[in-house]
Amino acid sequence: MAVKGTDSKSTRAKRTATPKAKEVAMETVIEKVKAPEKRVIDRDEWVTIMNYTTGRTRYTSRKTGTEVTFSEFGQTDEIQVGELITMKNAHPRYLREPWLVILDEEVVEFLGLQEVYENLIITDNLEEIFKMSGDQFKEVLMKAPKGMAQTIVSKATELIENKRLDSISIIRTIQEVCGIEFEV
Repeated sequence: MAVKGTDSKSTRAKRTATPKAKEVAMETVIEKVKAPEKRVIDRDEWVTIMNYTTGRTRYTSRKTGTEVTFSEFGQTDEIQVGELITMKNAHPRYLREPWLVILDEEVVEFLGLQEVYENLIITDNLEEIFKMSGDQFKEVLMKAPKGMAQTIVSKATELIENKRLDSISIIRTIQEVCGIEFEV
């Protein structure tokens, strides 16, 4: 019996030692894999923004007089983070609809706009969206922020008039989701 007791104690000792060894190993791995520190966003930092409307978009700051003007979808320009903060506070539709898209994920997070960008497809060629399958397109359109949906409708109207959008499935989806009628 003394032999059995010794074996079971040594087995128990091994079982308790193994999880501790794993913990130490895991702590070492976790220390090595720590995420890089996020950059500090400075109000004077310049970031790229993109026009996300099919028409002319113009923003003029009341505070600084800074002016940004776009004439077509996908055009980009540089603006300071401080000006984006002013824009978000004074004219939130520019960033929440969005009419202008910030092309820096960390600045999007800094401004608290992740929810807006969650369902936003950022592309400089809007026609790519119309090449999606019918189900994908419907899902995108249903989840799209208001400004993106308006941009899609506007672009679809232009493409239909120019006979460059002829997908009945896509056209019907737009009509159904947005509650509009196209003259086809």
